[in-house]
Amino acid sequence: MARGGEPFLLLTGPLFIGSLFNWSLLGTLVIQTYVYYSSGYKDSKWIKGLVISTLSLDIVQTVFATHAVWQILILGWGNPETFTELPWTAYTFPVMSGTVAALVQFFFSWRIWVLGRTKIAYIVAIVIDLVAVMQMTSGLAAGIQTAFIPIEKVGELAPQFTIWLAGSFGADVLIVVSMLWILHQNKGGIAATNGLIDRLTVRVVHSGAVTAIAAGVELVLFIRMSTTFVHDTPALFLGKLYSNVLLANLNTRRRNDTTYSTGVISVISPDHPMFNINERPGLRSALDGSETQLDNTRGSEVKFSTPVLSDHV
Repeated sequence: MARGGEPFLLLTGPLFIGSLFNWSLLGTLVIQTYVYYSSGYKDSKWIKGLVISTLSLDIVQTVFATHAVWQILILGWGNPETFTELPWTAYTFPVMSGTVAALVQFFFSWRIWVLGRTKIAYIVAIVIDLVAVMQMTSGLAAGIQTAFIPIEKVGELAPQFTIWLAGSFGADVLIVVSMLWILHQNKGGIAATNGLIDRLTVRVVHSGAVTAIAAGVELVLFIRMSTTFVHDTPALFLGKLYSNVLLANLNTRRRNDTTYSTGVISVISPDHPMFNINERPGLRSALDGSETQLDNTRGSEVKFSTPVLSDHV
């Protein structure tokens, strides 16, 4: 015997599940933001502004998403016309997600720019920025156009949705590949540095994979099931995945870290002469976070305060 809600299961169910993930990730983001500001990081003002901006946008997005889900699932319960006359807040999903994703992608492209310090790195960073702008603009266009067509014709907006989601996916992949290349270039003969780079490599892959997979899944669901709300499940929380990845990267540092205090990150290759123990028998090297300390046998100490490749970047 069929239940009353089954004809609309693929319309109501995805919104309910997406809303749960949306609120859960917002809670995680609030906690991460609290940890960030209570940790005493001496970051540049624009980094702190980025954190506040993404949090603010995500709070607004949660309000919009909750309003849309409430209108459809609660106030519209039992009325099939609800699915043909969606509330205006339902059209903000791609707009808000695309905007937050672009902000986070801008941050990572900046990090590639200052870490890579090569023409290739500069070109890749610019490409990432352009792709981020493209996907954000496409998300805005998709959200606006969806408001003026019936749900059964949403599939006609496949180009806009494809550019938005494929752009997010492509930018994430570029970020991951670029960071892996930069880390690989800085591997050398010091076991401690190589071990640290290996840990950074795993973190880069994990953080980049989360957002890339989510964007890819949403794209596939939209292409295959555009007349339902199944693709809206990841759309409801995609932006918060980006924000949480940003905060997770910023919060993996020690207190009073100054990695982002000047807007410049310096990378010293482990092959640099100052780290060549064989050529400097009187020195032993100890890597400690963003500061490299060299002690000689006489007890004197030489300290290089310029941030080096560390677990903080």
